Amino acid sequence: MTTPDNDLGRTTEHLIALSDDDLYLELGNVILGLGPGASPKDPEANRRFGLQWFNSRREQFQQTVCSNERVIAIRRSSDSEQLIAVATIADALMAIVGLPASTVVSILIIRLGLDSYCDRYWS
Repeated sequence: MTTPDNDLGRTTEHLIALSDDDLYLELGNVILGLGPGASPKDPEANRRFGLQWFNSRREQFQQTVCSNERVIAIRRSSDSEQLIAVATIADALMAIVGLPASTVVSILIIRLGLDSYCDRYWS
């Protein structure tokens, strides 16, 4: 039987497997209201939009993620799995960007490296 938690895990695993360009496209699609997996008329414009949207909110995301106690705890954990890290960061971002954008943003942050992303907060 499929549960919502299992669906989210499969969706997250699918997103983790995408390239950065595809993640920015997904983000652009979601923010523009096309929904995940949508086939936009101009995918390159949506990808650029997703990238610009992500970059323009970097400070807000850093403040939210890097000061979150659960994210800090994940950082300290030596055996954290990628899915747990994604879920923890997505949860921290949920209030400011919602689902599924928070999941895509959390994957992009993890790919940038949590320590380097939060360097000015954690150094």
